[in-house]
Amino acid sequence: MNLSNTQIASTSCSTSKNSNSDNDGNKKADLSSLESVVFSSLSGYQAIPVRVKILLHRALANLSEHNVESILNRAGWTKENFERGFMIERSTMLLTLATFCKDLLRYFYDALQTRI
Repeated sequence: MNLSNTQIASTSCSTSKNSNSDNDGNKKADLSSLESVVFSSLSGYQAIPVRVKILLHRALANLSEHNVESILNRAGWTKENFERGFMIERSTMLLTLATFCKDLLRYFYDALQTRI
């Protein structure tokens, strides 16, 4: 079935004449579907492929800063991590070791103080 350009244009023009409530509903549906795509692309990953990052960046460019940050936060990412393309790991092992050493020194210090 071949459609002429005027038929395609008239079809697209007639479908674009929606009411404001339909547009609001479409925006909410688009935001919801975009959020699910972003969530499934980012959640559980610590790095994203460059092509996926480019696509997500283009899709998120039309949203407000607040919406972008909230979508990224729900996926477990910060905006800085997303711009970088990977998450920076914060090593808890180093903090645990520092706390252990501090507690160990305090223990020995207290033990020496009680013997004196």
